[in-house]
Order: sequence, then C-alpha cells, then structure tokens
Amino acid sequence: MSIPQELYPSQDDLLYEEELLRNPFSLKLWRRYLITRTEAPFKKRAVIYERALKALPGSYKLCNKIQNDGLFIFWVSGEKHTTAKVWKAAL
Repeated sequence: MSIPQELYPSQDDLLYEEELLRNPFSLKLWRRYLITRTEAPFKKRAVIYERALKALPGSYKLCNKIQNDGLFIFWVSGEKHTTAKVWKAAL
C-alpha cells in the first residue's frame, strides 16, 4: 500500500516540518502549521492533526481545535472515522 503523493509535505510545508523536527512539543508551532493549512485537502490536515496528537496527547487546546474543525478522528469496528463523515451519514 503506497502513500498518495498529496499527503507528502509540499515545498510550503518544509519550513514547518523542519521547525517541528527541532521542537515537536511546541503547541504554538503545531497550531500555526494547522492554521496555514486550512485550505489543504481533508486527508492532509488529518495526517497533520494525528502527528500533533502523537506529540501532544494531553493538549486540551489541540483537541478543542480538532473538534471545532470537525476532524475528530475515532475508531469504530476497526475502521477510522471522523465526525464530519458520521454527521453527513446521519443526515
């Protein structure tokens, strides 16, 4: 299974990626990165959110931002779902 090309960091992402390599526990940096990628495809933002949660698992501010963006990721029966998908399915 190969990773789609669109999920790889672009040239614009390199500044944030390099800084995150130096300081992966900076909530401020993760939030700036996520704010600048608000127009990115859903899957790319979800990957960034997952990485941020791995670095900062107890961050209330990060979890709140994920929930406000409708990207809360959870598992049901071994499948990955998001609140956006579940909400659309419920309509």
